[in-house]
Amino acid sequence: MTKEALNSKLDDLISWRKQEMENLKLEINSSQTSVAKNLLLRGGFALLYAHWEGSVKDLFITYNASLNNLLKSKKIVINESTYFILYLLLLRDYENLSFKNIICSYHTLFKLLNGSSISFEKFKEIFIKELEAIIGQDKNDNLKNLKLIMNTDYTYENLRIVSNVVNTESNLGFDVLQKLCYRFNINLDEQVLLEKQRINQVLKYRNDIAHGDNTHCFYDKDMNKLDEAVVYFSESITKIFTVVEYIKTIIVNNYGEIIQ
Repeated sequence: MTKEALNSKLDDLISWRKQEMENLKLEINSSQTSVAKNLLLRGGFALLYAHWEGSVKDLFITYNASLNNLLKSKKIVINESTYFILYLLLLRDYENLSFKNIICSYHTLFKLLNGSSISFEKFKEIFIKELEAIIGQDKNDNLKNLKLIMNTDYTYENLRIVSNVVNTESNLGFDVLQKLCYRFNINLDEQVLLEKQRINQVLKYRNDIAHGDNTHCFYDKDMNKLDEAVVYFSESITKIFTVVEYIKTIIVNNYGEIIQ
C-alpha cells in the first residue's frame, strides 16, 4: 500500500464519523426547547466519545495491518526509524518466562534514541546475543525470527504484530492515548497536550451518562449552563477530531518513511 492509499483509507474511516457529529450539532442548535437540547446533549456526549474511541482504534488497527503487510512482503528491516516495530513484535511474547534477561532489552527500546547513551547498533548487538542464548534453549519460532528480521530474512507466518497491541481499554482517556501512541512511536505535540483535560472530560461525561448518572442534566438548573454546555459540546467536536487528524497525519508520514 502506498502512503497516499493509506491516507485515503484512513480519511474514509474518519469522515463519516465527523459528518454524523456535525449533523447532531445542527440538530442541537435548531432544537426549540431546553428539554430537547438537554436530551440531545446527553446523547451527543456519549456519541462523541464513541466516535473518538472508534476513530483512534480504526487508525491504529489499520496502521497495524499495514505494518503486518510490510512484514509479509519482507519490506521491513529494524533500524533507527523502525525499532518500535521490534517492540510491538516483542509484546507477543512478553509473558513468556523463557524471555529472562531479554526483558531488559524490551524496556531499553523505549530509551533508545531518546536521550539514551546507547546507540542502535550497540543495542542490536546485545539484543541478538541475548536472543541466541535463549533460542538455544527454546523452540519458539517467533524468537528465532526476531533475530532474522534484523536482516529481513524471516518467515512472516511466525512473525507478525498481534492485533491486541491496539488496546484502548474501553476508556480512552489521555493517559491511555499517550500509551498507545508511544507504542507506535508517535509523539504528541503541544497542541494535543493542551487537549488533555477535554479528552478526559468527554470520557467522564460518557461514563457518567452510560452508567445512568443524572449529573449532566442541564435543563432543570438554568439556561446559562445549558447554553455553556452547547458551546462546550460544539468546541469538543472540533477539538477531538483535530486530535484524530493529527494522529492520522503522523501515522501516514511515519508509514511513508518506512516504505521509502
